[in-house]
Amino acid sequence: MSILNLIQAAEEKADKKRLEANEQVKALLEETQLKSESEAKAMLAKAQQEAQALEEKTKGEIFEKGEELFRQAEARDQEMLQKAEKQTPKAIDFILKKVMRI
Repeated sequence: MSILNLIQAAEEKADKKRLEANEQVKALLEETQLKSESEAKAMLAKAQQEAQALEEKTKGEIFEKGEELFRQAEARDQEMLQKAEKQTPKAIDFILKKVMRI
C-alpha cells in the first residue's frame, strides 16, 4: 500500500470513529434528557402532593380555629344572657317604679 492509501484509510477510519463518537454523544444526550425529564416530573408530582397535603392541613386548621372562635363567642353570648336574665327583675322593678311615679 502506498502512503497516500494509508493516509486515506486512516482518514476514513478517523471519520468513522468521529461519527461513532457523535452517535454515542447523541444517544447519551437523549438518555440524559429523558432521565432528567422523568426526574423533573417525579419531583413536580411530589411537590404537588406536598402542596395539596399542606393545603388540606391548612384548611383543617382554619376550620378548627373557626369552630373554636364560634364556641368562644357562643360561651360569651351565654354568659351575657345569664347576666341579663339575672338583672331582669331589677330592671323591671326600676321601670315599674319610674312608671308609677308618672
